[in-house]
Amino acid sequence: MVGAEALPPSLWTGVKICNKANFEREKDTVVRSYLNIEGSYRREMYVPRLLVCGILITCTLLWFYRSSRNDITPAIVTDYLADDIVEKSTTDKDPFDTCVLPNYDPWDEHVIPYVDQNYNPLKGCNHNFKPMTALKRGIVTVNAKDVSCVGRCLTRSTDLYNNRGQWLDVTKTKFFCDVVETLCTDANGKDVYQMVHAQIIEKKEPESHKNKTKQKNQGYYNIYVILLDSISATQGTRHLPQTLQFFEKSMEAVSFPHINKIGLNSRPNGVALWFGKSMEKVHRKLFGLPDIEPDWTFIEFCRRFVDNETFLMKEFSESGYKTLLAEDWMLGTLNYPNCRGFKKQPTDHYMRPFQIALELNATNLLTATYNYTNCIEQHQDILGYLQDFVNSYKGIPKFGWIWLSLLSHNHESGIFHADHDFQHFLLRNKKKSPHCFVVHEINAIQSPRSCCG
Repeated sequence: MVGAEALPPSLWTGVKICNKANFEREKDTVVRSYLNIEGSYRREMYVPRLLVCGILITCTLLWFYRSSRNDITPAIVTDYLADDIVEKSTTDKDPFDTCVLPNYDPWDEHVIPYVDQNYNPLKGCNHNFKPMTALKRGIVTVNAKDVSCVGRCLTRSTDLYNNRGQWLDVTKTKFFCDVVETLCTDANGKDVYQMVHAQIIEKKEPESHKNKTKQKNQGYYNIYVILLDSISATQGTRHLPQTLQFFEKSMEAVSFPHINKIGLNSRPNGVALWFGKSMEKVHRKLFGLPDIEPDWTFIEFCRRFVDNETFLMKEFSESGYKTLLAEDWMLGTLNYPNCRGFKKQPTDHYMRPFQIALELNATNLLTATYNYTNCIEQHQDILGYLQDFVNSYKGIPKFGWIWLSLLSHNHESGIFHADHDFQHFLLRNKKKSPHCFVVHEINAIQSPRSCCG
């Protein structure tokens, strides 16, 4: 309770004091009146003070927020390598104006349990196996005694079927075709060996056209693409150390670690690379933006031949280049599961008859010969086919593309044992100038159930 001495003098004005009793009664009355006034005053001022404090706090927070936004400069993100920078857009209207590229560690502790650098499908294979036949410049050489061998040309009928020539005595025949199948029998007439070989037989053209081509394309680079399916940039770092180090250090290659795929599995990415078309919708509604529809649907692509479309290798061909395409799977990028692909052969040199012979037309004898047990893998023959192409067509520019899936499509560490093969191929061709080699990696590791083009 507040004492009388604490009362403001103004409250005593007009107070009549008759005696001590009256004084005490009057004093109590005045004190109670003062306390009621003070309490009412405090209650009435509480809400305005609270509102004022809230407004001040809100304004302060808004000022800090605006200041922090005004202080933001155009951001630069340093990713993957110390020298790699990506400039971010200063606008925040479109979320796709900014691309923050993550710097993944190829040797992250969560990845290590899945890495097996000792994996080698050729481990324990028969290194004493020697092929009975070899093909070079159209001539089949027999490297075994007491056997007689025949050979025949395999040429393209369609993307899925071969034309098979007549069996001819290899000692009396020169084979003017890219793919040759051989068959050997022993003295008793029993078939004991079967093999498929590949080579480059140069396509002849009129001399007048050849001279024009040489004059037109002097100074053009030869371009060779080695595409490794199901290999990411980090997988390449882990499993192709010799190849990538030689490529980048000795051949001064430029790496683009953040190039990404645009669709699931190989086909939509192959279509984008070769035709410049998309096959999958880009979903952007989550960001408040309209979706981007694909250029081609699956049905539009698969139910027709694509010969009349703008095709990368056809563009090079029309510019005077000789072209080559080789894949290690019969159905390939454009044909799985039941797509038509090309009606006519798409390139000057096309290795598809080789794969058809191994998959669709393979006899038990061929399967028993051409396999891991005998230390044979397709990438070895495909690199050899590309090597022949590199050595051919002197003075004429060349564009070659090989697409390898079998090494790594179903096993995260499947390509490690082939590192030396790719590095050796680059080493052999380093001094052959002017050449441009592109080692391209596409897709992530696929499970056996998702091997769908």
